Amino acid sequence: MARRRKKSLPHSEYVKIREFPQGSIAYIFRRAGFSFGAHGGTDLAAALTYFTVLSAFPALLAILSLLGIFGQGEDSAKVILEFLQERAPQQMYSILEGPIHQLTNGQGAGFALIIGILSALWSASGYVGSFGRALNNVYGVREGRPGWFLKPYNVLITTGVIVLVVLMMLMFLLGASVLDWVAPYMPGVDIELIKVLWLNGRWVLILILAVFLIAMLYTATPNVRRLKIRWTSPGAVIALFGMGLGGLGFTIYTNNFSKYNATYGLIGGVIVMLVFLWIMNNMLVFGAHVDAEFERMRQIVAGEDIDGKLRVEPRDTRAITKYQEKLEALSSSAQEIQDLASGQQTLPKPPEPSILERVQTAVSTNTEMLRQAVSDTRAGATETQSSEDSGEVKEKASQSSQKHTSDSTPHSDNPQNGSSKRQDSSRDTLF
Repeated sequence: MARRRKKSLPHSEYVKIREFPQGSIAYIFRRAGFSFGAHGGTDLAAALTYFTVLSAFPALLAILSLLGIFGQGEDSAKVILEFLQERAPQQMYSILEGPIHQLTNGQGAGFALIIGILSALWSASGYVGSFGRALNNVYGVREGRPGWFLKPYNVLITTGVIVLVVLMMLMFLLGASVLDWVAPYMPGVDIELIKVLWLNGRWVLILILAVFLIAMLYTATPNVRRLKIRWTSPGAVIALFGMGLGGLGFTIYTNNFSKYNATYGLIGGVIVMLVFLWIMNNMLVFGAHVDAEFERMRQIVAGEDIDGKLRVEPRDTRAITKYQEKLEALSSSAQEIQDLASGQQTLPKPPEPSILERVQTAVSTNTEMLRQAVSDTRAGATETQSSEDSGEVKEKASQSSQKHTSDSTPHSDNPQNGSSKRQDSSRDTLF
């Protein structure tokens, strides 16, 4: 059996970041900021914030339900609430405290738990779908995957995101207890040293998993075929760093300087939560633009960027084809309606011009005619003057010629005069 030949990749896929020329990184961030504003990045973040609110509690339900399988449901809820109390705005904590306790106490068991997790994943996948549409806007492609395929695909991506979050929570919650549990089975190992290393090093692993989670969203959600798999991305690192910095700055601001409760009253906490989520989504959208500009820079370095457009290959084009067919059908229907209206003489007649428009038209026409007449008169005068000047020149030339002829006549040799002179000369000689 013949071995399948591997498809060759464009040269840009092999360009490394260290091969970028000097000034490339500054250009990437400058262009990413420009593209973020030009593509309406803040509006995309606002749409993502809406889907975050719709998907957050189903996702949290799925996370706490899965952690409950490991006996860590209540502990996870406590850790989440402590994290929000220490690092999130106070108004946001007061809103989320009650629902998180309800999610922890309202979990079912057995078949009901499975149904609850599946329905939560289905609801939470709305954010993943919205994220994919936002990234399609970033890369300048249309969604080409059909709906019957896209929704289950988004549920699968959501499941992967939930599993990664659960894994990060378990790494935080079960670190020391797991080591204490396995210590009797490992008598020759210094468990205390491993515990110290683990308790300090797990944060690095959690950060790596967080970067991988964002990179997975950047890679899997848009309708862009990735010719080469990259497990991490610069945009994911920038987004995670920006989310931490932006969240910290907004928390300090709301806890010390803002007056949301005085301005918005009872819904002040809701406004704070929405603004906080909007900042997080802005960082995610900006990180996607950074990744797109890194891809563009690879094409520039490889010599594949001709007209400044980012070249990407869509994963699927079936929905795009259907869209074009529907658009052509609507255009044909519009043309048929126009032809029918023209045949029945039902097309609206153009409105008659008003008196003011007629006066303006007449003035404009007369002004143009006067300008043309003046222009023609000037042209005729110029032509007459030119002809007169030409006649004077010819007359002077004729007079000069005649004068020259008259001056040269006495000096000419007439044969008759010559013969008379010869006769007189000969007569004088005889006498």
